[in-house]
Amino acid sequence: MKSLVFACLLFVSSFVTAQKEYRIDRLLLVEIMSDDNQPIAGNDIKCIEGNLNNNWLLLKAAQINPIQIYNGFYDPTLTISRLKEKSSKSLSKVCFDCYEKEWQLQQNRMAAFLDSFEYRQNILAVSTADSIIMLANNMTSLAKRKFQYAGFTKYSIEQDWCKYYSIVYTEGETKTIAFQVDVRSIEVGGDRNLEISGTTYYMVSRMSGRYLDIFPIWQKYFEPNAEINEVLDHATNLEYRGLKFRDRVILANTQKLFYRLYYKDNIWTIELMR
Repeated sequence: MKSLVFACLLFVSSFVTAQKEYRIDRLLLVEIMSDDNQPIAGNDIKCIEGNLNNNWLLLKAAQINPIQIYNGFYDPTLTISRLKEKSSKSLSKVCFDCYEKEWQLQQNRMAAFLDSFEYRQNILAVSTADSIIMLANNMTSLAKRKFQYAGFTKYSIEQDWCKYYSIVYTEGETKTIAFQVDVRSIEVGGDRNLEISGTTYYMVSRMSGRYLDIFPIWQKYFEPNAEINEVLDHATNLEYRGLKFRDRVILANTQKLFYRLYYKDNIWTIELMR
């Protein structure tokens, strides 16, 4: 992972240098802006360049928080196509193909980057309560300590679109709860006004414990290539609002799930963030 981060940063820094070769000249921008026939074109070009710059910043920020990729990544295709259709001497001097090449580079970089974070794990979104209990049992069986299933409980608090449950486990002969897996269910699709049912998905929303109990679960279901010491070093050296964290974007059936592994007060937690 460290080599990936270095490669991404190296790519961005080298591209910033290369982009000067074809990014629009400021004098040409002034010429376009002063063209009475193209009063909006100059603003469109500034928008394209500004948002392409922002895309590079998002790619860099996503090294720490991959969800950044899904928040504001800009596609300039429509704006470029619209400008290409205009007939103007000043616009004819603009290398629109260069913008398209830069956008393609960003898409390639985004795809390569997400390959390192996204993990298609359909089992994380299941359609029955029995299936989510089985999933939780399989998850907890990986923990260093040995837990015994002790029950599935629905919380009294719920929302129209979301219900909450807990699956609890004991350890040894004691009846005290030693480990808990929180679950939420959501309904996707459907229309209540038309009395059309959607599809219900159950998914793990939270579990907490010691690192050696949590890491094997994280490695098996969220980050198959994770290394126990590397994850520990990464998470403890990054901080967000008082939490030491590591993120994953999981593609589960039709759902895009954003999970965070974080550390606080000697407790490690895997939590569904959205």
